[in-house]
Amino acid sequence: MVIFRQILRVRLKYILIAVIVCGTMSLFKIQKFTYTPRNTENYPILIWWTPFIFENKKLISCEDRYTCVVTKNRSLEFDVAAYLFYGSNFKEDDLPLPKKNIPWAIFHEESPKNLPFFLYEEGQHLFNITSTFSRDSSLPLVLQYLEDLQLITDTTYYVNLKQKNKLLKQISPVLYIQSDCETPIERDLYVSELMKYIAVDSYGSCLNNKRLPEQYVPNA
Repeated sequence: MVIFRQILRVRLKYILIAVIVCGTMSLFKIQKFTYTPRNTENYPILIWWTPFIFENKKLISCEDRYTCVVTKNRSLEFDVAAYLFYGSNFKEDDLPLPKKNIPWAIFHEESPKNLPFFLYEEGQHLFNITSTFSRDSSLPLVLQYLEDLQLITDTTYYVNLKQKNKLLKQISPVLYIQSDCETPIERDLYVSELMKYIAVDSYGSCLNNKRLPEQYVPNA
């Protein structure tokens, strides 16, 4: 099962990459970017400016509507249609400047801690299309590790309202488990303020007010 999940996550990452590539290609119609291929293959070239995948060149098709060549070979920059950036390898001092009328797209599926720059609108607005943890992104990644869409509506752990109301005599209506304190997005401050208005059971080391059952404590 663990191996299956790892394979699934790798596959999901490639699906997300395809989404950002196809989203970038759609810009040519939505925002009317102009591009005339000068390569013999006659396909738009998208360059991963930050090293990520595709050592040489890979042909990607998006639902038979767009076809492009994706590569991280910067020597093809003379014929680039768009630049792709991978957030974890993003460097502010290594950019294809000056920024001309060529779309920039960013893919960043990791924690805001890795690149706080993208917590701010200025960071998001640097790119024509974004795919990050932020809900303000063009293609938010909030469900990237969801293993099956059916899990959203799965009722395996569903508890009806009547039973929930009975349980309120023992537990709070809100559960908070967090042991990575003082994060860039300051979620502890948000929960701390929330606690002024509604009861919250905090089982993690941050804002802890309730002991986690032994069977759920790592290495207990």
